[in-house]
Amino acid sequence: MREGIQVQVGDPIVTFYDPSELIIEFEIPTPVLQKIYGDANQDPDKDHIAIIDGKIMKVSHIQRMIDPDTHMSPAYIDFPCSNCMIGSNILIDFVVVERKGVFVVPFEATFLRDGKMYVYLVKNNKARLSPVLCVDT
Repeated sequence: MREGIQVQVGDPIVTFYDPSELIIEFEIPTPVLQKIYGDANQDPDKDHIAIIDGKIMKVSHIQRMIDPDTHMSPAYIDFPCSNCMIGSNILIDFVVVERKGVFVVPFEATFLRDGKMYVYLVKNNKARLSPVLCVDT
């Protein structure tokens, strides 16, 4: 069969893939996309990375088009793999912001007291409030 030819129900269709040229497609939620392209401190043209099976991979393309139904934007990674099964799912850790020399805690783990932010730190089996500097990422 040639590309573009009409097929009928029941016609056998076979596609051959080269595992050295696989592409992983994943979707990025709108709030994350806004953070990538809306943060003045972050270069929107820099290489974005994802971690797959412990390996750091470069994201080859992020579409800035947002699907109005899912509120997601497609992104792609060129992924060489000799033993992958086409159509299978894979776990991707997409790195949105990378900060060095900081400890990140969920905002929900902070406490407000006298106009200052605190977290509980455990030392010698005792939890104590410790002041922290909160920065919106």
